[in-house]
Amino acid sequence: MPMLSLNRTALRKRVSSLTGYAVLALLPLAASGQMLARPGWAGSGMNLEAWYNHAVLYEIDPHGFHDSKGDGKGDLAGVAKQLDYVHSLGVDAIALTHLSPADGSLPGRLQAIDPAIGTIDDFEDLLREASRDSLRVVVEIDPQQLPDPAALTSVARFWLARGAGGISLHAALASSASTDPQQRSAQLHALSAATKSFAGQRILVADAASDNSRRDGADLILDPTLAHVDQLNAATLRATLEHQASSDGIAPLAMTDGYGFPRSTTRFGDPAAKPVAALLLATRANAQLYFGQEIGMTDKSGTDSLMAWGTPVDPTAKPPKQPIVHGPEVASEDADPDSLLNWYRRLIDLHHGNNVLRSGTDTFLNHDAENSVVWVARKGAVTPLAPAIIVACNLSDKPVTLSLENDIHNLHLRGNFLRTVLRSDHGMGGMDLTAVKLAPYGVYIGELRF
Repeated sequence: MPMLSLNRTALRKRVSSLTGYAVLALLPLAASGQMLARPGWAGSGMNLEAWYNHAVLYEIDPHGFHDSKGDGKGDLAGVAKQLDYVHSLGVDAIALTHLSPADGSLPGRLQAIDPAIGTIDDFEDLLREASRDSLRVVVEIDPQQLPDPAALTSVARFWLARGAGGISLHAALASSASTDPQQRSAQLHALSAATKSFAGQRILVADAASDNSRRDGADLILDPTLAHVDQLNAATLRATLEHQASSDGIAPLAMTDGYGFPRSTTRFGDPAAKPVAALLLATRANAQLYFGQEIGMTDKSGTDSLMAWGTPVDPTAKPPKQPIVHGPEVASEDADPDSLLNWYRRLIDLHHGNNVLRSGTDTFLNHDAENSVVWVARKGAVTPLAPAIIVACNLSDKPVTLSLENDIHNLHLRGNFLRTVLRSDHGMGGMDLTAVKLAPYGVYIGELRF
């Protein structure tokens, strides 16, 4: 997928010239509502489903995302500059972390922008630009720093009043065992009331430290269980996904990567990145990505290293000029149809577009002996128009052949072959249930047919 900046900018100018006074009429709403009432935008009040159902969030620490000034440090203007890239991923919202300075008195410093990444004006510029791409911006805050619900709510209202699409409690800290349950419940109730007092379906994202998070008013429950797994073991991951799927009908916000956790590519190795992505995005759970995981960033360069963007490939060169690449970078992966980046894009598109995967019930099959995680997604009665979906992920460095015939029979499902929906290899055609062949670290997703 090519970089979109020039075309999208030109399109925006054209739309602005056509909409005229309608755009001017909406401008006063931008700061207080991030243009959340745009017709047709999920959550605008002009459609039936809340925007955060089946959502994919993209967590960004501006310090490490993109440098807009050439000083070697990321900033908010850098995030704004790369919004076309973020939009190209297909995510629904950005979750900004580490906005506030580390030093200063509370609660004042939590209502300020770290000077190293910009100013409040830069933040508001980012929100205005993000709204043009139908991207919400959620602000992450640390509830441990302000245990008093009233003070925490004051900070939340500060960001919501400037147009933030919601508040997220920082997962790495908010799930601490030292958090008092009653204090946490009071915080969530107060924050929920604050978010609901603003128009445009603002949301509250809470961690899964308590079973009462939804009862206390959270709209999304961030579940970092997958981020704690450090071995590419089918039995462990299957058990983790089964626990995640048993969340009382509430789809959690799953994550494999995030601030405070080693990156999944560091934990499992680069070859395993595609099945790990499928574990995150091919279940009914909502998902949160951490910037750079879609290109295979590791922790080897240090926590302060910038995401690598590279030089776009010139498709008109004969032969096309290939830049020298020293590690995962956006430009080279953007130009490669088989890259991890484009695999993430296809999975996110499937996450949003396949009704069975995003809203169905997941049943996990035991293929631990082949070190493969396999599950069946169904939504209500299985019909030719709503077939069951099989997802198979090989977590080993050797090819495997799975027989799923008995599994399907035991689930009282009809079918003898799989029609391909998405696969990570270059194979063609479907798969027979008696011989589902997976390449090393391969992923196959198919509809059950007969």
